Amino acid sequence: MPNRKGFTVLELIIYLGIIVSVLLINLMLITVIKSSHPDNALFWQLFKKCWAESQQSARLNNCKYEVLIERAENQVEFIPFSPNAREQILKCPAQLVPYRARRLFINADGYSAPTTVYWHSKNNETVYLQKFQLGWSGFKVDQKK
Repeated sequence: MPNRKGFTVLELIIYLGIIVSVLLINLMLITVIKSSHPDNALFWQLFKKCWAESQQSARLNNCKYEVLIERAENQVEFIPFSPNAREQILKCPAQLVPYRARRLFINADGYSAPTTVYWHSKNNETVYLQKFQLGWSGFKVDQKK
């Protein structure tokens, strides 16, 4: 076997592919870490939990819920129209602010009208679109820069 002094073309392609893959994974992780703030993620999880509990309570108690997204106090209130259900108050993270105050309703059957609430992140200038779906499907949150 002759004495080789370098890589074959196939070995170079595999080597470059591995290096590029590692670099792309690192870039994606850095982007995800910078764009997602742990307080925001926790807030969206708690909001989802409160929303689901309010929908279930509305159906069980046959009462309507009013959901107030308050800009001045930077909080979200889930207010039932029944003494049997409990009110929930969810504080927003300091860096996450709604564009304007909103009033949403969860009907006695648990359904809500489709709407979109715009949130603004002060830290990295991200806009969150919270899209409420018709009925029991809840909501989803999309990010825009």
